[in-house]
Amino acid sequence: MAVELVVSCSEPGDRTQPWIEALLWFVASENTRLLESQRFTGGAELRVWLKAIAAEHGRGNISVRWTDKLKANFALSHLIAACLDVSVSSVL
Repeated sequence: MAVELVVSCSEPGDRTQPWIEALLWFVASENTRLLESQRFTGGAELRVWLKAIAAEHGRGNISVRWTDKLKANFALSHLIAACLDVSVSSVL
């Protein structure tokens, strides 16, 4: 099953803590649907979740939507690449 990972970060505000949102989509030609949506307060929580989805779906079956904002976030992009065994240099 081919799935796509979409990750975004909020900006810290005066009254809000920054968070990381991860969406996991099932991608098929006729049937695209959201499999899972998670919000994390830090990279450690995201790492645990990414390792679990990699084990469930297989690293080779997960593609990442590398947005410009995600690429610009050095720590987050490297964390995702490490968890999914993706070469960072191939996406940055």
